[in-house]
Amino acid sequence: MRSLSSEGGTWIFPVVWGDSPHIRGPVFLECGPGCEPARLSLPTADAAQLSLDVRGPYLLVGREHSVTEGAIFAPGSTEPLLTLPATASSVWLPR
Repeated sequence: MRSLSSEGGTWIFPVVWGDSPHIRGPVFLECGPGCEPARLSLPTADAAQLSLDVRGPYLLVGREHSVTEGAIFAPGSTEPLLTLPATASSVWLPR
């Protein structure tokens, strides 16, 4: 398991190795000492290779190569704040 942290929290996820490391679902939100991590409700299948990125306190999740099926998660939430159409690409634009 690996993790990605931001001001919005820490997300935990498995990584599989092929030609390079690939993030896979499920993705969990770490909740602190003494409690179980909460599983994020992802629009993609757990078996999909994922792309994760943070901007401020928000987490963007999408498919790894196509970055489709994107969802944005707010701090502390396991449900998407915004889910994009399955055919839309999802990337953060430079500031």
